[in-house]
Formats: sequence, C-alpha cells, structure tokens
Amino acid sequence: MIKYLLKRLAIIILTLVLIISATFFLMKLMPGSPLANAERLSEAQQKMIEAQYGLDKPIFIQYVTYLWDALHFDFGVSFQFANQEVSTLIAQRMGPSAQLGICLLYTSDAADEEDSVDLGGRRIYKKKQKQKN
Repeated sequence: MIKYLLKRLAIIILTLVLIISATFFLMKLMPGSPLANAERLSEAQQKMIEAQYGLDKPIFIQYVTYLWDALHFDFGVSFQFANQEVSTLIAQRMGPSAQLGICLLYTSDAADEEDSVDLGGRRIYKKKQKQKN
C-alpha cells in the first residue's frame, strides 16, 4: 500500500512540474511582454519594472525562480489587480470553485441512469440492491 501511495505521489508531483513548466515556457513563447502596452513609460521606467519582476535575468534563472516560488505558493503581485498578491486572489476564489465542483459532481451523479460516482476519470458503479416485496 505504501509503495502504491508513493508511486501516486510521484506521479502527482511530476504532473505538477510538467504543468508549471509548460505554463512558464508557453508564456515566454507568446509575443509581447507584460509591458508591451505601457506606452507612457520611459525606457528607464520599463528597465526598472523589468528588474523588479526579474524579467531582465536569463530565462533559466527566471524558470528556477518560478519553480521555487510556485513550490512555496508565492506567485507575486498581480499585474491586473494593483497591489494584490496572486495567492490571495486564488484563495478568495477557491471556495466558490470547490462549491461549484461539488454541485456538478452531485448533479452529474443524479443525472446518470446508473447510480455511479466519477473518481478521477474512472466511473465506479454502485450495485443497486433489489428490494424484496
């Protein structure tokens, strides 16, 4: 049982690292930058902001920093919402998302012809007991 749990844990960690890596590199491949629409900023101000967010460092250093910060749930300050931590924004939306997910799980279960539960892509069917008259 321990071996199985360790194997599952390793798969979860590998999956998270792959998702984080894909997110990082896909964002780097996108054209433009976070400062692309900052036409009012001078060149010196843009350099200062790039240094503040670490965008002036080599991509490998940015990647290692991104992985380390993601490991510690430190996603920095939001570009869209001024002076708000991304971790705080995620935490605020976690409750409603979980509530919606649970409601959808129960709705999909109730809508099924068979009495079943969907667990991680595997559908487990519960045996219906026949009532004896």
